Amino acid sequence: MDVLVEIVKNLLVIIILASFLELLLPGGGMKPYVRLAIGMFVLIAVLTPVIRCFYPGEALHISSWEWSNYGAEQQEVLQKGSELHSELIAQSNESVRSKLEGQISAIAMLVPGVAEVDSKIVLNEDGSIQKVTINVSGQDNNGADPSSVGTFWDQEEARLGPDVEARMARIVMNMFGLSEQQIEIQVQGGS
Repeated sequence: MDVLVEIVKNLLVIIILASFLELLLPGGGMKPYVRLAIGMFVLIAVLTPVIRCFYPGEALHISSWEWSNYGAEQQEVLQKGSELHSELIAQSNESVRSKLEGQISAIAMLVPGVAEVDSKIVLNEDGSIQKVTINVSGQDNNGADPSSVGTFWDQEEARLGPDVEARMARIVMNMFGLSEQQIEIQVQGGS
């Protein structure tokens, strides 16, 4: 008799909640899904006391309805997520660093008198540029024909000097929003 009383109580609660939900829902495509969910709750409400009657010693738990503390597992997942995040940031910073080095080298090559450029960048942890070191080699114009194709400047302009370094520093500062303290230019060779 207790089983029957429990079933009736559960059904009454579910029917009252179901009718309240149906009143709140607008008429449309959601009603069939709500009715399906309510039907599942009715089945659970009827079957749970019946199963308890047949298996009185068993503890029947529906684990998805119970809250449990997954502290150790959660910490492990969070730690692995943090490690993965750090690895992705490091890979991203490395990719950005190598592309910026190439861009700075290409821009510095546009300055007249520059033959080769090798740039190195040091990034902060947040990915911003901390320091740029530009190694520059000047062109050797001894014996070069001034009328040759690709020569757009004269012999005096082709020599590396403080004006070329300053011009290169200004170009890089303006293009990448850097300050003068962040740029170091090292000149090697030249005529």
